[in-house]
Amino acid sequence: MKSLIEFLKDFFLNDPDGPPRSEEEIRADRRALKRTLLWTFAIGMGVVVVGMIGLMTLAGRAQGRLYGPEGAHRLIVPLPPVTFDGDGTLHAFMDEPPFGPHVEKHAPKKSAILGADRDVLVYLPPGYDKSAAPYPLLVVFHGYLDRPLHTLTPVVNQLDDKIRAGTMPPCVAIVPDLSLGGRGRDLPTTPLDDRLGSWGLNSNRGRYNDWIFDELVPWMRAEYNATDDAARTILTGFSAGGYLAVLTMLRDSSLADTVIAISPALDLRYSVNGDRLAAYDPKGYQPITTDDPNRPVVKLGPYGTYTDAWAFWPVFNSDETPGPVWKNDLPVWQRLKDNNPADLLRDEAPDLSGHAVYLVVGAQDEFKFFNQVQVVRPLLAKAGAELFPDDPIRPGHHEGTFVTEQMSLAFDWLGPRLSSQD
Repeated sequence: MKSLIEFLKDFFLNDPDGPPRSEEEIRADRRALKRTLLWTFAIGMGVVVVGMIGLMTLAGRAQGRLYGPEGAHRLIVPLPPVTFDGDGTLHAFMDEPPFGPHVEKHAPKKSAILGADRDVLVYLPPGYDKSAAPYPLLVVFHGYLDRPLHTLTPVVNQLDDKIRAGTMPPCVAIVPDLSLGGRGRDLPTTPLDDRLGSWGLNSNRGRYNDWIFDELVPWMRAEYNATDDAARTILTGFSAGGYLAVLTMLRDSSLADTVIAISPALDLRYSVNGDRLAAYDPKGYQPITTDDPNRPVVKLGPYGTYTDAWAFWPVFNSDETPGPVWKNDLPVWQRLKDNNPADLLRDEAPDLSGHAVYLVVGAQDEFKFFNQVQVVRPLLAKAGAELFPDDPIRPGHHEGTFVTEQMSLAFDWLGPRLSSQD
C-alpha cells in the first residue's frame, strides 16, 4: 500500500513525466486515499477523546481530594435545557425560564427577609380558577446541588400528567431556590461555593427557613388560592430537599400532615464507629461527636471523594463569624445535632399522630442514605407517624431517574388520599 504522502503526490501532482495511468488506477488510488484519511481521522479523534476523559478523571479526583473549607472547584449538577410540557401554567420567577408554551416569565422574586432576588417556580393546574375552593398545596424542595428547574421532570411535569390523567386532583405547587447565592450564582465576596445548598435552614448564611414559611408560602396562599389546611398541604423533596421536608414536619407538625421524601438525608451525624459510609450495625452505631472536614460523605469513583467540608461547612460552620442567627461559634457536629431529624426524634419525642410519611431511598444510593433510613424509620413510627411504603429501600441510585420513578409512584399513592378529602 502506498504511503499517504505518495497518494497525495500522485493525486494532486500527477507527475507528467511518469508512466501513463489508467482510469481504474486513478479510481483505486482515490478509494485508498479516502480510506487512509478516514482511518487517520478516526484514530486522531480517538486519541483526543481518550485524552479528554483522562483529564476529566484527573480533574474529578483532584476536585474530591482538594475540596476543603476554603473552597476549590466543586461537584455541581449540570442542568440541560428543560421544558415544561404540561397543560397547566408555570409561572417562572427567573431570568432564564424553562421552555414551553404555557410558561409565563416574571422577574425574580424580591425577598425582604433575604435581602435579595430569588428564583421561584409556581405551578397552576389546567383549568385553574382563583375563585374556586382553595387548591391542595405542594411545597417542593430541590436537592443540595440543584435548582428549582431540576424539579421539572421528576415533580412538576409528572404532577401535571397525573392531574390530566385524573389520578391526582388539581393542585398548586411552589418551588423555592434553596441555593446559597441564589439564581445559580457563586458570589465573589465569599470563600465558599455559594451554588451549594442552604439546607433550607436559618443560619448565618441567611434566614432561608423564615423566607420559605414566613414570606413565600403566605404569598403563595394569598396570590394563588392555595389551601392553608394542613391536611391538604404536602411537603416534598429529594436528597437535601427530603431532609428539609421531614425536618419541617418535626419542627412544626401543624404546617402539613403529609411528607414525601425521596432519597433524603435523615441522620446528619450517622456513623458506625466513626465511618459515615459503613453499613448500619446497631451495635456499632455511634452518632458523630467530632469535627473532621476531611471525613468522606460520598465516594464517586473517578469523580473523587467528597467530604464533610463540602457538605456541611458552608452552612453549619457559618457561625465561625458571629451573625444574626447563630451568635456563638459551636462545633459543626453540634450544629448538625441541633438540626438533625434523627436527634430531634430521639431527644424531643414529637407527636406525629395523624401524619403520613412516604419515604423511599435507593438500595445503591451513593451517599448510603439507606443506612440512615434504618435508623430513622423506627423513630418515626415510634412518634406515631403512618409510614409508607412497606418497602422503603428500592433498587436505584442517588440520581434523577430514581427520583422521577419514585415520585410517580408517590403521586399514585397521594392522589386517592387527597381525593378522599373532597
